[in-house]
Amino acid sequence: MPAVGDEFARDPELHMHSEAVGSAMALETIMTSHKFKVGEAVAFHPARLAMPASPHEYKIVRLLPAEGGDPLYRIRSAAEPFDRVAKERELSHMTQ
Repeated sequence: MPAVGDEFARDPELHMHSEAVGSAMALETIMTSHKFKVGEAVAFHPARLAMPASPHEYKIVRLLPAEGGDPLYRIRSAAEPFDRVAKERELSHMTQ
């Protein structure tokens, strides 16, 4: 009787497909756990006072994996020449 997982050892394409499905599921989990979407305008309120933020609007440019259960985002402001990484609790929806 073959051991569980032997079919992966015999069929490399099946193994690659399995890895791709696992990666897609992990990516979907990352993306569905985030409150904000790529392209969305947000306000940034940094918890670290040593890194003051521009009072301007920021855009979500990338969803990042959670750190310590807190989803992370790469954000960008037109008023700054660099991107920032922000925790979800440091962001809020822009008010009209």
